Amino acid sequence: VGRRAIQQAFEKTWNYEVENEKFTISDIQVLSTDRRSAVATYNFCWEGSSQGRPFKHFGRGTRVLVRTGDRLQIIHEHLSGRPE
Repeated sequence: VGRRAIQQAFEKTWNYEVENEKFTISDIQVLSTDRRSAVATYNFCWEGSSQGRPFKHFGRGTRVLVRTGDRLQIIHEHLSGRPE
């Protein structure tokens, strides 16, 4: 519970080295836009190698972006995928 627990969970999840990492998105569908935000869905492919073993995951993603000044910032992302 709390920010510290969330930080520790993220750090544990992402505490491994990925070599030759490549993350691509395709088939982007913009669902909604206004002056301050946008929502889109897409297909993704994440590949690379970890501990000397190659991997490749495919799936669907959703992103919510908001405009902060002159920049777009991802405020939410959901990925659901599976290994090849």
